Amino acid sequence: MRTPLLTGANRRSKFAHIPPDHDPGPQTLRNQGGSTLWEWFTAFVGSGMVVGGLFVAAGGRGSKFNPWEEAIGGLVFAFFGAVCVAWAYSLRRKRRPLRLADRLPGAALAVDRDDARRGERLSVTLTLASSNGSADDESLEVGLVCVEIYDYQVVAQTRAGPVYVRQTGEANAHEDWRRVERTAGDQSVEFELPRDAPYSYEGDCVSYAWRVSARIARTLRSDPRIDHAVWVLP
Repeated sequence: MRTPLLTGANRRSKFAHIPPDHDPGPQTLRNQGGSTLWEWFTAFVGSGMVVGGLFVAAGGRGSKFNPWEEAIGGLVFAFFGAVCVAWAYSLRRKRRPLRLADRLPGAALAVDRDDARRGERLSVTLTLASSNGSADDESLEVGLVCVEIYDYQVVAQTRAGPVYVRQTGEANAHEDWRRVERTAGDQSVEFELPRDAPYSYEGDCVSYAWRVSARIARTLRSDPRIDHAVWVLP
C-alpha cells in the first residue's frame, strides 16, 4: 500500500530529507512517529530526580540531616536526573530534528532538479541577500552529501533481564564541500554524482538520503545550514 504524501509545511518538516514527490519508507515513518515509551519514561524519571535532588539540596528533609551532605547528595542526584532528561531530549531530536530553514538567514538554495542519476551533474545556485565578513574559522560552503541512516541495538540491563532497544544512527556516506564567497548575489556550483556511491533508498533498517547544503563551517560548534533534498537514482 502506498503511503499518502504529506503536503506543504508539514511534509517539509517531517520528511525534510526526502524530495516532495517521493514517499518515506518504514524506517523514516517509525522514527518520525510519536515519542516512544522509552523517551517518556526516561524524561519522567529524570525530571523526578531533578526535582527531588533540588528539594533535598535545599534542606527540604529538615534540620536533623547534615546540610552539607544533603546539599552535595541532592545536587549529585539532580545532576544525574538532568543527564536522563538530556538523553531523552537527544532521542527525540534524532527522530525530529530542529528545523533548518531559519539557521542561515539571508540565504537561499536552488537546485536545477530534484531527481538525477549517478554519474550525472547537479547545478546548484546559492543566493545571498547581502555580503558579510567571516571569521577565519567560519567559511561559507556549498556541499553534496549522502547520509546513511541505520538502525542498531542497544542493550540495557534491568532486574528482569536485558532489554533490547532499537536506536537509529547516522553517518556520512559521501561528502563534497566547496568553499564560496560571502558576497551578495548568486553563485553557481556544479556537482557530479559519484557512479559508485549509494543511491537514494528508504528501507526498514537502512536508508540513504542525499541533499545539497549550504553551511557556515565552524570549529567546535554546530554548523548553521540550509538543505535541499535530492533523489539519486541508480
